[in-house]
Formats: sequence, C-alpha cells, structure tokens
Amino acid sequence: AYGLALLLTLYFCKLLIQKRVVNRYALLILVLIMPLMQTIICVQDIHFWYKNQVTLSEVIKKHAYQKPIYFLATSLKFEYPIVDYAGALPSSIFPSLWWLAGYFKQTHCEQLESDKNYFINTIASELTTNKPALVFVQVENKFNLVEFFSQNKNFADAWKNYRYLMDIEEKDYYHLSVFERQ
Repeated sequence: AYGLALLLTLYFCKLLIQKRVVNRYALLILVLIMPLMQTIICVQDIHFWYKNQVTLSEVIKKHAYQKPIYFLATSLKFEYPIVDYAGALPSSIFPSLWWLAGYFKQTHCEQLESDKNYFINTIASELTTNKPALVFVQVENKFNLVEFFSQNKNFADAWKNYRYLMDIEEKDYYHLSVFERQ
C-alpha cells in the first residue's frame, strides 16, 4: 500500500509538471494529501506488527527468557526479530520448515523420503540435545505438523518431553500452539 501511494504521488506530480491536468488545484490538494496517507499507512503497519508481536513476546519472556526456544513453522515471520527482542535463544539450525512445501508438491520417491527423514531426525535431535523450553508450532487448518512429524520414531520419542501449554493467535497474522518442556 505504501509503495502504491508513493507511485501515485509521483505520477500526479509528473502530470502537474507537464501541465496535463485540467484542474490543477484538485491535483495539488491530492498531491499534498498523498504523503499524509503514506504516513498513516506506515504507522498502521508498525502498530499492527507491534500489537501482534506483543502476545508472542510476553509468552517468550514469561516462560523462556534466556532459554532456548524452537519454532516449527514454515515462515520466518513468526521467529525473527521477536526471538532477539524477547531475550530467548534460537535452538535450531533451520530457521523455518522451508522444505515442507516442496515435499508435498513433489512426486514421492526414495530420495525424497530420505530427505524428509533427515530433516525430521535433525529436528528430533535438536529437541533432545538443546532441550528448548518452549516449542511454537504453526497451526494450519487442515494439517497437523506434530502429527505428521510423529510418524518418525525419533521425533515421537523427543516429543514425549513436551506438553501443550496454550494457543496464541492474532487473526490473519499467526496462530501458534505453544508446547512446554516437562
């Protein structure tokens, strides 16, 4: 939205300079209002981000300050920069489950299954070795990450150390189930 407002402002300035506009006063008012609109949009975006991150930040600060945490999510937007802001320690070599979407879009073969098991075994090893205090699991409507990963014995064994704590959600931004190490 900010970029579009900027482009419109530049376009209207060009028209004004080239004197192609019949009603220059209306255009001048519009050109003066556009930067104000840009500022309002920018402030709303910052407020929306901060508002959405406060809940996640509070959970991390309360339950895992200066402790390792883990995200099972397909996007970095849940983890960074909030992990640093809340004073937690990221405990995964994979900042997101970027490989998961590709797994489901491919024709399954032996190599693909081997790769999937490599990633899930690595996650299981990190849960066992790093012992994150909290694990945040992205909630999807029709897909349960924990159930899918628990088909792997190593992950299922590592996951036995975690219990459900709560769900945190901000509509249209994130929905995470939070699990705590026992």
